Amino acid sequence: MKGFTLLNLLFALLLVALLLGLAYPTYQTYVVRGHHAKVKAMLLENAHFMTRWYAEHGGYRLDSTHMPNLPHTRYPEEGSTLFQVVFVANNVKGNDKRDEFTIRATPSKNTLVAAETLEIDQDGNIQICPVGKPTAVTCHQ
Repeated sequence: MKGFTLLNLLFALLLVALLLGLAYPTYQTYVVRGHHAKVKAMLLENAHFMTRWYAEHGGYRLDSTHMPNLPHTRYPEEGSTLFQVVFVANNVKGNDKRDEFTIRATPSKNTLVAAETLEIDQDGNIQICPVGKPTAVTCHQ
């Protein structure tokens, strides 16, 4: 008797399905990490732009209505948008804080990266926070 039985084929198919079931979530994790690394690099480029802006204008914004236009406002810059990048002026109880900023990369909904927001501040601190819950306790670097 030569060849494979139906039981052998079912066992091989079960083994392949099990391996794929274990490997796919790990693959997705690495894809998200790759996107996060690229977004972090984009945030750093925007932060360097803000440093030059500060040197030229004496603050990260001129007033409450005149804010800089960031060089990178979406990731990826071509194709389907995964992250929107925005400049967030830091106002504390109406105080015009021109020496602080946050640049936030917010993920598009219904994407693989939709669970976390990335932020960088004027000191270069990058945080990754759950969408909708940016507190010091829930964020990590």
